Amino acid sequence: GGGGWRRIGPEDVISKMKDDGDFDRLRIKIIRKFKENEKLRSDIASLVKQSAVINRPGAEAMKPRQLSDAIHQEIGEKIMSQISDSLWSIIRSPEGMKTEITETVQSVYDQLLNPNDNHVGESSLQDSSSIQKEIQNRGTEIN
Repeated sequence: GGGGWRRIGPEDVISKMKDDGDFDRLRIKIIRKFKENEKLRSDIASLVKQSAVINRPGAEAMKPRQLSDAIHQEIGEKIMSQISDSLWSIIRSPEGMKTEITETVQSVYDQLLNPNDNHVGESSLQDSSSIQKEIQNRGTEIN
């Protein structure tokens, strides 16, 4: 028997990240960077201003909720796609959050691998990178 050895999977890493508060900390930083994206904000504003709904006669007489729903119907998909692209670019780019996410996943993986070891070595780098890829490929839930 191999003792208590078991494979550490992405679920284990994500679960520990959530328990330790790392997941929320990273999520909040991603949202903060996302909100700082002035270009996206102005792109969305101009999409709304150019929408057929806003420019149709009688638009100003619509209730805000009706107007909002109609705009969402017309350009919601395009806006959501831009928002998604922006979030993924923050998550995947080294100048965004990629480095911090990678280091956090590595650190949590190492803690799971060696719970009693205070100085963690490089031995687990290979395994943890495959876990990071798997976590990224699943598009870990952001909200």
